[in-house]
Amino acid sequence: MIPTQDRPGTEPRFEAPEIRGRAEVPAIPELRAQVVAYAEQAGAGGLVVENLRLAVSEAITNCVVHAYPDPPPGDVTVKAWVGDDRELVVVVLDDGAGFRAAPANPGLGIGLGVMAEVSDSLAVSTRDGRPGTAVTLRFGL
Repeated sequence: MIPTQDRPGTEPRFEAPEIRGRAEVPAIPELRAQVVAYAEQAGAGGLVVENLRLAVSEAITNCVVHAYPDPPPGDVTVKAWVGDDRELVVVVLDDGAGFRAAPANPGLGIGLGVMAEVSDSLAVSTRDGRPGTAVTLRFGL
């Protein structure tokens, strides 16, 4: 059975409510693989899966590189669900330093552009009442 978000304001559900890993490089392929498997179970295929794979990799990589400037790294959490309109929603969250216009850690600076290009929708926001950043990606199924 594919989880759905039944009502606005309810917590999204994965097979478990969420998946979590340390904001470290080895977590990137592990978390990405779980999200892709969920998307395929939900009916995603072809270009949607490839775009999802790239966007989720970029979002998790941003957590690894930018969210926790001081050791030790914290967690990255991924939530996913299929909305009533057959839209796959993936949210990548961290409890780190928050979104900054000029991050202290270097990077090529193309990750957000890539995510925006390959997803149907991208939103970057602060967490409600807590530190960190939330990246919300949407893909039509």
